Amino acid sequence: MNSNGTMIVQLAALALLATALLVVWGDLGGLAFVRRMNGGVKFVIGLLAMIGMVGVLVAPNYITFDRRESGGPAIDLDWPLISLADGKEVNLSSFKGKVLFINIWATWCPPCVQEMPSIERLYREFEGRDDIAFLLISQDRSPELAKRFADKKEMKAPIYSAKGSPPRPFQSDGIPFTIIVRKDGTQELSQVGGGEWSSSAGLLRTLLARPSVVQSADPKTAKDPKR
Repeated sequence: MNSNGTMIVQLAALALLATALLVVWGDLGGLAFVRRMNGGVKFVIGLLAMIGMVGVLVAPNYITFDRRESGGPAIDLDWPLISLADGKEVNLSSFKGKVLFINIWATWCPPCVQEMPSIERLYREFEGRDDIAFLLISQDRSPELAKRFADKKEMKAPIYSAKGSPPRPFQSDGIPFTIIVRKDGTQELSQVGGGEWSSSAGLLRTLLARPSVVQSADPKTAKDPKR
């Protein structure tokens, strides 16, 4: 959902919840069904309305979910990275033709740390497959911080540090920032904010079952890498 759509939904939900709060706690209009409610029921409903309004205001600032339909040009994957496992440089574009699970994170980010075990569980479900790649890209100033964190947690998921500025699709106002890319190089989804990623195994299996056709910037010149 884009920012305009989010704002419309957010305002509509706020209006609905505010109305519920006014009706229940303020006996707006002297409505008969409200007068028949006892004090405890009024309090609970009003409290829930207030909690709902706070949630509507806060949630869009924490999680943004964007799922895209198939088709369109591939996203820009030209991003040099350094593997923390062996110190070698690798370009994100070298993983074209695979399903990509890309997570941008940092050790100083509590939501990043909180979601990391679920990413590790997801990775281990697909470990050893050559048609999917997991890339956990650390934003720590020192790659050693991310490496020590991974060693302490006994993580197997590949961790990288960024070299240079990320391409536009990987620029975000906050982290953790996760993008799943289809085999054809187009975006399946992106999410700002933490998540329970081990539940995404079904989605990844669906993407893996699709043909591996790499899209170019011009859909008319898409090529099948197997040819």
